[in-house]
Amino acid sequence: MNLTDLRDTLDERSSDAPFPGVGTRVEGVRARVRATRQRRAVGGALAVVAVLVAGYAVITNSLTNSRPQPPTVTPTPTLTVNGFPEYHDGAHLIETRNAPISDGEMTFIVDGSPLGWAMSARCASNEPGRELSIRWQLNGKPLMGHSCDAYGGGGARPDESLYDPDRLRPELKSMFTATIEAKDGKPLPMGTFAVAISERVAYADYPLPPRPATLKPLDPPSVVNVDPAYGIMTVDSDADDPTRPKTIVLTVDTPLSIDMVSQTPGYLHVIVDGNEVATAEWWDYELGLYGMTLDQPGQHTVTFVPEHLSGAWRAVVRPS
Repeated sequence: MNLTDLRDTLDERSSDAPFPGVGTRVEGVRARVRATRQRRAVGGALAVVAVLVAGYAVITNSLTNSRPQPPTVTPTPTLTVNGFPEYHDGAHLIETRNAPISDGEMTFIVDGSPLGWAMSARCASNEPGRELSIRWQLNGKPLMGHSCDAYGGGGARPDESLYDPDRLRPELKSMFTATIEAKDGKPLPMGTFAVAISERVAYADYPLPPRPATLKPLDPPSVVNVDPAYGIMTVDSDADDPTRPKTIVLTVDTPLSIDMVSQTPGYLHVIVDGNEVATAEWWDYELGLYGMTLDQPGQHTVTFVPEHLSGAWRAVVRPS
């Protein structure tokens, strides 16, 4: 499948996706959502994305009644372009470029993407102790920002609510501007920065890594966030069917964190009082961590709905 065919396929699927209302704000519980991937890059870099959502569409019955099989896609050897992975965290690289830090910014014109984009950056300067960041604009409007260091590779996905829905159509062009800044406010150092833009793809079209013969165990926990000993409630997947939804009732007096981990690729949809407020994503078998903060006072019914997950998963509730 070439890139044109892929875009056509994504466009067709976007009209009958399991969550046609995702990205449309509805009345419901407020949640601060973050997605954190445990990195295995040099230095153990940790990429963090913070977004604000107000709840999404009610989940469809078809999702809870289906039991998908473990994915069987075997990818070609991992490729990199300009030091960035061609496929990473559910997205496919479509453009990358280098420039002197002194240029201050880069501008890209890309096709619309039905599922949105992900952005990455890498910085190398003659003052490695300086903290640099990248500020993004989409069609002249502020989009998001993130740190820029020597590790690069990882990516950040902005909140879909920040997108102009019309610009997601494949036949329309969108303009991204990446501006580099020094966090200390001083003049920029000498050096270069590299930027990459990737388009998110449907789960079925993503080349997942081969399934290992033995999955990494959830215990002992990879990070303290998903250690049941530090939580006030733990939700574990069904031992016989990891795609079976689990429901709990939470009383929120002060903000609560809900951190999630999975052995396998797939999604874990978080439904609060009938509205989807977050979707944890995994694209490999490395026990990545995803989390959200529930800060609306009161009693809430929280349902975790797995999709594509074929191994054990866990959600740990703890004080923020």
